[in-house]
Formats: sequence, structure tokens, C-alpha cells
Amino acid sequence: MTTPWARVARQRRDELRELVSNRIVPLVDAAEREQRFPVEVHRLLGERGFLAIGAPESEGGQGGGRTSEVMVVEELTKASAGITMSVV
Repeated sequence: MTTPWARVARQRRDELRELVSNRIVPLVDAAEREQRFPVEVHRLLGERGFLAIGAPESEGGQGGGRTSEVMVVEELTKASAGITMSVV
């Protein structure tokens, strides 16, 4: 039996992986070279609903609970632990 939270995480994982790979990793690489923090990461994640993925839908979130929040952490860690901590 799949929980609603696991379903949200599974449905959004591919989208997040693509975002991390195509948009966030290049920002991290450039930021490390330039020794700056890529603030664009928060905008990219927010526009796609990943910053509120765990929040209840009644509060404007995706309703994914902790399961989905952990999925975001796992995928972001593939790009940068520092970026992950800034989002968490």
C-alpha cells in the first residue's frame, strides 16, 4: 500500500532530478568557481513547488509530508550539501 506522501514523492522525483541535473548543478559549479551563493536555487525550487512540497495542501503546499521533504533533500544532496542545508 502506498501512502499519499510516498505517492507525491514518487510523482515529483523525476521532475526534481531533471531540475537538479539541468539547472542547479550548473549554478553550483559556477558559484563555487566565483565563491558566491547561488540564490537562484531557491527561486527555481519555489517556482516548482519543491520548497512547500511537504506542507499540507490546506496551507498551500503539495501535501507530501516528510517523505517528500526527504526526497528533496536526497536529490539536492547530489548537487551540493551546502545548497541542501540552505534549503532545509
